Amino acid sequence: MRDLITAIRKTGAPPEAAVMMDGCQYEDMDWPQNWHIHASKEHLEMGGSINALMDLHLGRPFYGLLTDHSRPLTQDWSGRLEREAGDWGIASSVNGKPRFNKRTGRQRLDCFAIGGKLVRALGYIWHPSMVHLYADDVLEDIGYSLGVLKFVPEVVFDELQLRDGTLRPDGNSQRVFRGRPYWPLDREAYARWLEHEFDQTISRLREDMTH
Repeated sequence: MRDLITAIRKTGAPPEAAVMMDGCQYEDMDWPQNWHIHASKEHLEMGGSINALMDLHLGRPFYGLLTDHSRPLTQDWSGRLEREAGDWGIASSVNGKPRFNKRTGRQRLDCFAIGGKLVRALGYIWHPSMVHLYADDVLEDIGYSLGVLKFVPEVVFDELQLRDGTLRPDGNSQRVFRGRPYWPLDREAYARWLEHEFDQTISRLREDMTH
């Protein structure tokens, strides 16, 4: 987290942000003054933390997501992503280590902004049935299907990753939540979403976007 804050400050004044200390404490942090720092009483994991932050900050014109292993390299990266996302879009940064979805072959989201109206129409940022994984697949499927997902080449990030050794393994690497491995559970939840929710979600959002 300290390294992330340092990287953000190198790109200019830190944008307003909200942080969830997920069942833990960050000691002696030099937080930017415009950051909202929250702490959960219990471990929420990634999806629970993201949606809890959304509930604490309702009505925002947009929402963005970056994790503590992200490293912005571009000035005004937050403002650029916000403008590109607008009310109903999803705008993603790019990095030198792009990832592609093995199922669809499409480029995967990096750090991104999502329009506030789209979030409120969805009712979530991270699908609530998914603990940590596959909810970015949901956003990608929605964004590509609606034609509202764009990658912004002027906004560049670096990302520490386990696969290239730049990110050290920690407790999150175990992929366990409340004593249960969540990878197979999230995979099954995503499969259910594709089968039972995807078509209805796209139809509903298309209708919402025209009103």
